[in-house]
Parts: sequence; C-alpha cells; structure tokens
Amino acid sequence: MADVIIFGGTTEGRLLAESCADLGIQAVVCVVSEYGNKVLRKSPYLSVKTKAMDEEMMVELIEKEKPLMVLDATHPYASVVTGNILQACEKTGAVYQRVSRKEAKDKLQGTLEQVVWVEDAQEAAAFLSERSGKVFLTTGSKELQAYTKIPGYEERIYARVLPGEKIIAQCREYGITGSHLIGMQGPFSREMNIAMLNHTGAKYLVTKEAGTAGGFMEKIEAALACGVTVVVIGRPQKPEGVSIEKAVTKLKEVCKKIQEPEKEKKYLTLIGIGMGGKGQLTLEAVNRLKNSDVVLGAYRMLESIESLVPGVRKEVCYLSKDVITWLEHHGEYENVCIVYSGDTGFYSGASGLMEEIGQAGHELSYETEVVPGISTVSYLCAKLKTSWEDAFLTSIHGREADICRLMKQYKKIFLLLGGEDSVKKLCRTLIAGGYEDAMVSVGQRLSYEDEQVVTKTAKELEESSFDSLTAVLIRQPFCK
Repeated sequence: MADVIIFGGTTEGRLLAESCADLGIQAVVCVVSEYGNKVLRKSPYLSVKTKAMDEEMMVELIEKEKPLMVLDATHPYASVVTGNILQACEKTGAVYQRVSRKEAKDKLQGTLEQVVWVEDAQEAAAFLSERSGKVFLTTGSKELQAYTKIPGYEERIYARVLPGEKIIAQCREYGITGSHLIGMQGPFSREMNIAMLNHTGAKYLVTKEAGTAGGFMEKIEAALACGVTVVVIGRPQKPEGVSIEKAVTKLKEVCKKIQEPEKEKKYLTLIGIGMGGKGQLTLEAVNRLKNSDVVLGAYRMLESIESLVPGVRKEVCYLSKDVITWLEHHGEYENVCIVYSGDTGFYSGASGLMEEIGQAGHELSYETEVVPGISTVSYLCAKLKTSWEDAFLTSIHGREADICRLMKQYKKIFLLLGGEDSVKKLCRTLIAGGYEDAMVSVGQRLSYEDEQVVTKTAKELEESSFDSLTAVLIRQPFCK
C-alpha cells in the first residue's frame, strides 16, 4: 500500500515525488504521458502509473492503496481532472490536498500594455479572428480545435505542442502541418522563445497563466523583447491549495506518522448480565466474552459466566478505582471485559467506571464500549406479561425513596431491592401508607434455575422472606 498518491505530471508533481523518495515515503505517482514518467527519478519508493484516469479508476486506486494523503498537483487548467480527484477522495474518505502554483498575474498588473486577458480558448480565438497577423500558440493540443474558427488559421497559426505521436497526429487532423507544427518538449528559456517568435514572425503569442513554474514569465519576457502581443487565458477556479513548500511540509508530517510505531489497539468492554444469570446475556455479549483475554467482575458475576467461557482468565475486580489500577498495571491484555449485574444503564457500576476513565489522569489506551444485557425490568415484566412503559424505575438498594409519595403519582413502580428483609420492609411501608391492596410482584434469583416470581398484595407478603437481592414491580390494585 502507498503512503501518498500524487496526481500530476507537472513540475510540482515531480518535486513532490522527489521529496517522497528523499523522505522514504512510498508514493504512487499518476501521470498521463510517457514523458512524465521519464523525467521522474527512479526510486524504490516511487511507483508510476502512466494512464489517464476517470473518477471510477481513481476511486479504485485509492481504495486499493489506502493512502494517508492524496496530493493533487495537476496542471492549473486541468479542471475536470481536479474535479474527479476531489470526488474520488470524498467517496473514499481520503485526505485531499490541492497543490497550487504561484500566480504570475499580479506581477503583470499595470506594467504591460501588450497583455490581453481572456477567459478561455474560445474568447482567445474570437479576439484573434478580428485581427490579422501570425499567431504563436503555446497552449497545447487539447483546445486546438477552438482556433480552427480563425479565418485562414492554417497559414496564421504556429502550434508548439509536445512531440507525442498521438498529439502530432491530432494536430495534423486539424490542418496544422509542416513548419506550422512544432513538436518540442520544454522547458523553454527566454532566448528560445525569442528565437521561435522571430522565426515564425508571430504578432501574437497565446499562453495560459500557468504560474511561475510553467515557463510563463519566460514567454512574457520574450514577447516584450520582440514587440509581440500576449493573449493570456486566465486560470479557472480551483479548490484552494497550498504552495509546493507547504506541501513538502505536509509530507514530512506524513513521514513522522510512518516512522512512529503504531500502538496496538486495546479494547475494554463493559457488559451487563442482568441479575447474573447467563440467560440474560445477549449473543453480542457472549461473543465479546469468548474473544476476551481476561474478564473482571464480582465473584458472583464471574461464577455465573464460567460455563460460557471456561478457558478465559477471570479476576475478581469490579470497583471503579480498583479496575483503573488493575488496567494500569496489566497493559499486556489487549481485550478486557468487565461484567456487571443488572442493566449497565440503571444504577450500575458501569457508569461509575466510565466517569472514572473520563477523568483527567487516566490516559488508558483502550477503546471502550458498553454492551448491555437484558435488563432486569424487561425480564421481570416479561415474566409477568405486562409492560413497563408506564412504570417509574428506581432503586432502594442502598438508597432511600418515598414509596408512598411515588404511589400517588404512578400506576407502576419498579424497584431494585437489597439487604435483609427488604421485601418485608417495603410491604410494611405500603401498608402504613394505606396501600395494603397494592399488588407486589417479587422476582428472586431471576434467570437462574431456581428463580422465583411471586405476586400478592402487600398485606399478603408482609411476613414473607426473600433473597437479599430482588426486583419488585408494584402495581395499583386496578392495574394488570
């Protein structure tokens, strides 16, 4: 896979490719012409693709190479290509960076009467059609057809193009032949441009504002020396880019990322197991447990999952601060699970641990995720064949709650209880408040083989004994 993909057989593209070779960055360099391939330095870090690509082909390349960055160093006038690169990066999520040339236009403002600015080839051709004199055309072959609209263009135009066979053949098809067809590869100096202007006897020179790296100023200076009018096609709008210097700086940042050893990802999964019975675990939770390196939790929780993951190491550790300390001293484990009773989002130790992890100072290198089990309220109400959408949910396991006040407000109340004789105390509270006929459903050791669900009035359950950890649904006498 490549670290960087560079689009562009331009000077900027070549310089960026050389920087990649110098920095030891694996780069795929995409050029259109064989010449673009030849001028690139040979390096084990550079892979060259000599082929014109559409958007679909670019997407395929990016998905295959998965680069850290895509650099668009194409010609300033290659708008279609830039659009395709942008779309391909958006579709693949690749980081896109446009590399811009320094514009030379500002240097010419107010200094030259011999410079005429036009928007495109069509406007340039229209301007020349209204004037006489020979034309030295240096804009390449792609838009040559626009200049065939000029009256007598076969005798007026001298076209300087790249010496590729297909390009030469295309020019001949348009009627540009013989001495009017100049197949040469740049860059061209001021002196060379002067010699060609004098040789052709041109009165006009047509060029694109290709920036300081495209030989633009050498053409302008030659035209000045020869008294030739320059017709300049201005740059099309492009995405905002960075200079070649800033692009190289970005490559150095990529180099640092490559050289830094990638930290192995570690995973911490907080799993809810309901009341503790394995039947309340979801398939997702079971799979996480089976793929873990170690499972933390209270003894009772670990005991309940033993048959599911007999070969996985288990550690009795569940208080948030203890878990943090354990993780800090056992970085060798890449996949850690912690099991919690009840619902991970309802009075669970899971929330406390997440808060602890989020506090400053606990820079644990774990990706954390919460996987809930089947909640106790969901399980108990399913056993009772009733809904809990209109129930008030709370806990009096180590907490206080004004049950009688809640009875005045809600038809149903779901409670988590804890401690000795907690059901007796609850029923006596209800009786004292005038709710002796309230229906109390007690779930004991839910999801275990010896689970028990009992539904009676508060008065009938006043003297009953249950397990210390129970769940209760209280319903008004008129509720089902």
